[in-house]
Amino acid sequence: MPLATGICLMNTPRVLLINPPQGYSPQSASFNTYFPLGILSIASMIRDHCELHILDCLVTDFAMEHRDGMDVFGTPMPAIERRIAELQPDIVGISMPFTAQAEYAEEVAALSRKAAPNALVVFGGPHATIRYEALLQSGKCDYVVVGEGEESFREFVQRFGAGQSLSSIEGVASMHAGLLMFKPREYLKQLDKFPFPAYDLIDFSDYLNSPYLYLSRSNFKGPQISIFTSRGCPYKCVFCSVALHMGRKYRWHSVEYVIEHLKLLQEQYGISQFHFEDDNLSLHKRRFEQILDGIIGNQMHIRWDTPNGVRGDTLNMRILKKIKKSGCKQLNIAVESGRQETLDKVIKKDTSLEYLIEVIRNCRKIRLRTALSFVIGFPGETLDDMRATTDLALKLLREADAIPSVLIATPLYGTELYEDALKHGYMEEDVRDRDLGMATQSHGAPLLATEDFSREDISRLMEEYNAAYSREILRYYLRHPVYAAWRVMNRPDLLKRLFRMVFKHVSVGESRWREKHQP
Repeated sequence: MPLATGICLMNTPRVLLINPPQGYSPQSASFNTYFPLGILSIASMIRDHCELHILDCLVTDFAMEHRDGMDVFGTPMPAIERRIAELQPDIVGISMPFTAQAEYAEEVAALSRKAAPNALVVFGGPHATIRYEALLQSGKCDYVVVGEGEESFREFVQRFGAGQSLSSIEGVASMHAGLLMFKPREYLKQLDKFPFPAYDLIDFSDYLNSPYLYLSRSNFKGPQISIFTSRGCPYKCVFCSVALHMGRKYRWHSVEYVIEHLKLLQEQYGISQFHFEDDNLSLHKRRFEQILDGIIGNQMHIRWDTPNGVRGDTLNMRILKKIKKSGCKQLNIAVESGRQETLDKVIKKDTSLEYLIEVIRNCRKIRLRTALSFVIGFPGETLDDMRATTDLALKLLREADAIPSVLIATPLYGTELYEDALKHGYMEEDVRDRDLGMATQSHGAPLLATEDFSREDISRLMEEYNAAYSREILRYYLRHPVYAAWRVMNRPDLLKRLFRMVFKHVSVGESRWREKHQP
């Protein structure tokens, strides 16, 4: 695949935007290819101000290699270096979406220094936003775009082209004479001012033909894409870093903008399956319901889901029925804990567990498939609290056909959980980016230990839960043979994973039974 190229203007800066390769441990969830919406959103804002090129390493010269204990997916590093050397960009913008993948962005940055020594290296994305000071002090980049990048990076490119100073741009951090220079940029209140992502700068077939397209994030088969309709989160859950990147003020696209965006993707690119990736899709209840009405009223006949989850306390039976009628095939609901006190005092979720359970049961009544997310291992929890969570997860799988995911609390940079863990010595101080990233995976190793539990306690509890889950999910598929067959046809790897999970945990269950019943 050649480099995707935007409008080429004379005497303007040459900008290369890179989506780096990604690495996964053999125990983590499957690798996924996805449409690079962040880069495409930036591209839509700068395309008229530069000679623009996009290198998406997740679809270009794609390869997989095993190194340093990780499976690394994407363009091989030597090929990336050659492309940078051939292009000789003035500015290299590198996406840093997740802490787990930060090292590969840093590796690409080092290649940029080598292949195009005169280029400015700029990081952007959630991880870069939260770690901008450390990244600049390390010398791995020249600038960091902090927070939303559309306006900040556009101004950066414009000023570069005009030969103006780059040190006073709001939203862009840098180091000068050993001093950190940064002034935050106010978040844009009216998101409709942003154009649609620059979809025309990529070849859709590179993504739609990839066997990894949303592989472990979706039940869909065929053309599909992610979409965002809002930004920001006003809540203060101790483990969440969303507000650090997108702000606490909730902002949204209008109903008209969202419907036109869906129509564009459906009519121009032939996509009718969507992943609404908002962190708070349904927070503005009236807007959300109007979006559902628009999808239904326009007879769009789409299929959609919510991989990042929604707040169950924003839903009621009327809205649930519209969710189903509009084409939702799976609604992910963030429950987090099996105890109200943990939600209130430990996680600071500000929601009602009783109401969430009612919503989940209502989903089953109208046959709307649901998936649930839970988190255990917070300071302030006891093992009994955690068992209440795993017990509830299994109970809702048995009784409400809601498929749970239980993860271990991870102290992500900048969160209240991270600061609390450092302050009280709940985690080791030399934790690496990779350690934090890996801990967020479904088989991640716990990083926290308190006076109430050890890391071994958490691992043991997760073993017990996974053993019970493997049995319950098998029963779930037996209750729903048509859905099970469809899943296996679309995802043959799931059958292998299921049997591997069952056989792995049979011995755990047997040993626990012997411990309880044998003298």
